[in-house]
Amino acid sequence: RNIIQHGVHGLLSAPRDAAGFAQAMESLVRQQELSRQIALRAVGYAQERSWDTIFDQLISDYEQAMDRKKLAC
Repeated sequence: RNIIQHGVHGLLSAPRDAAGFAQAMESLVRQQELSRQIALRAVGYAQERSWDTIFDQLISDYEQAMDRKKLAC
């Protein structure tokens, strides 16, 4: 589960995908309107979230990950 939605709050690339990351960064540099819109939505999204909400979600995510690991064993 991603907090950042690709093209909405940011741009995502696969882990360790340097070429994909570079492509995402290049698109932000070349497409200033896209960069501006993503930045505005990201700021709005961040302002809607409290630290309590963020930590509650983080704890829930960790608990789910631990439960999946237990089932896999």
